[in-house]
Amino acid sequence: MLGLVLPIIIQKLGYRGTMHIGTVLAPLGLICASFTTEFWQLYLTQGLMYGVGGALGFQPAMMIPAQYLRRNRSLAAGISICGSGVGGLCLNPVVSSFISKYGFRATLRYHGIIGLGIMIVGDLLCKPKYEMPRTTGRTKLIDTSLLTTPMWLLLGFSLLVPFGYLVPFYLAPMYAVSIGLAASQGALIVAVGSGVNAVSRVIFGSLADRYIGRLNVMFFLTFISGVSTMLIWPFAKSYGLLFFYFIVYSASAGVFQSVLPAITTELVGIEHLAHGMTMYFLAAGPGFLLGTPLAGQIFDASNYVTAIEFSGAITVLASMMALALRIKVGGYKPFTKV
Repeated sequence: MLGLVLPIIIQKLGYRGTMHIGTVLAPLGLICASFTTEFWQLYLTQGLMYGVGGALGFQPAMMIPAQYLRRNRSLAAGISICGSGVGGLCLNPVVSSFISKYGFRATLRYHGIIGLGIMIVGDLLCKPKYEMPRTTGRTKLIDTSLLTTPMWLLLGFSLLVPFGYLVPFYLAPMYAVSIGLAASQGALIVAVGSGVNAVSRVIFGSLADRYIGRLNVMFFLTFISGVSTMLIWPFAKSYGLLFFYFIVYSASAGVFQSVLPAITTELVGIEHLAHGMTMYFLAAGPGFLLGTPLAGQIFDASNYVTAIEFSGAITVLASMMALALRIKVGGYKPFTKV
């Protein structure tokens, strides 16, 4: 939700200045969380401090690669964003091991220290080509002149897709146990899926730039991820079939994050990229915040199948928004690179 004021912060402090604050706040939030004794303190530290720090560090960094490239923007974004998949693959076993050996408080401190080291390296390597122009008058929180019909469709997609995107990553381990698998098998499925997710963002980012088209990739893979969730996951009663579903899902679900910066740049122009991307982050905020808890509430009130179908259905609905955007921009010719 910090996307609402992020353009103002970047205009005042610059991209790197904004990232410097995030580099300090995010790890500090984890370290401070290790000393909490009340639940409200956890909200302020691991919730607010880490959340604000993560946004200030992550969001400006995602805008920088598009400034340097035109033809390979999706590939660059895919390489950048694949870090979240690599992080899931590497950190899950590390954190689990640390909790077993040292307890959760020490693990939060170690995690914060590791994060600080990685983010400092990122700070040193991220160098924007263009800074946001400084304004002498009042800065707009949202530039309404950018809200064309294609941009509204993109924001509609951005609003819907996060409600289903993270649900399988959180529910799959519990679901694995519910069908008689070991907890370690469920954790392995998610870890391998995170790795596949990272690789697919790079591969499909490159294919989107060179051969297929970014809007085509965003629609088709989002549709595949939603349909596979609705039609395969509910029937995955064995380790092999659940593993197969999660590989299909992981390979298709997160690719939209690779192509979104490039699509946004095409819709609003490179000079308005920060405003366009912060509109995306703002639109996606409710889904990333509420999607998984909502699926959890649906599960508590019903069963796994209902929660699974909710996740898949809202993802398919998001893909229809992507299809509408693809038709608006590229027309009805199905095999045109758009």
